[in-house]
Amino acid sequence: MSMFSLFSRRPLLSLTGLWVLLAVTAGPASAGWRDMLDKVIGGGDTPAATTGSAATTQAPAAAAPSSQEQETGLRAAISGFADAAVKRLGQDGGFANDPLVRIPVPEQLQSLKSGMARIGQESLFNDFEASMNRAAENGVKEAAPVFVDAVTSMSITDAAKIIGGADNAATEYFRSKTSDSLRQRLRPQIEKVTSEAGVTNYYKAIVDKAGFLASYLNKDTLDLDGYVTEESLDGLFAAMAEEEKRLRANPLGATSDIVRKVFDWFK
Repeated sequence: MSMFSLFSRRPLLSLTGLWVLLAVTAGPASAGWRDMLDKVIGGGDTPAATTGSAATTQAPAAAAPSSQEQETGLRAAISGFADAAVKRLGQDGGFANDPLVRIPVPEQLQSLKSGMARIGQESLFNDFEASMNRAAENGVKEAAPVFVDAVTSMSITDAAKIIGGADNAATEYFRSKTSDSLRQRLRPQIEKVTSEAGVTNYYKAIVDKAGFLASYLNKDTLDLDGYVTEESLDGLFAAMAEEEKRLRANPLGATSDIVRKVFDWFK
């Protein structure tokens, strides 16, 4: 049967049918016709049909977090850093057993410590140092609500810059915004626990034992409560920075959905 007889019997043969017929009768030589017909019927390039492979549909890209989501996520992250730091440092040995945050003897007493160590009196300083670290551990535990309030009440500007910043950018921002108020609110707690831990008593024991060496001390410049307060804050911020670095390394490991979203987006 010829192609002409087919056309005469089926004058309404569709373009699609014609494409199939040409493919069968013309073989490779009809490739140009197939291309033209594809354009007419709107097929265009159909790599999935010509190769036999299944078409792959890509999922739409995730939307960037909004400004509100960025601020909420950043605040939640900082709250998490502070909570983890307080729990870590507020336990027995939290300060004393961690070289990163352990509180040393004040600089004003270092020369006296060296002199008394030569005469076998270093244990007095060991007890004194232990009492300061114990006071810091108890102080941060009692001051936990202070940190929670500071996180919730602080203002945040340019959250995207902070989230996309250095490994400790959020901690440093929190420190810059809250350190003065935290110092004022933390000190009464520290004064209470330094008294309970016997910090002042150990210091007095050192001065009494030092004898004439104590005359070289400027006792008026040594504020033990202020010193322990500053060291406690420094330790807390250092611990928070470690928590932040850990989150930035693996944002998908965060327990909060909003924290995961914003930190993973800016990673």
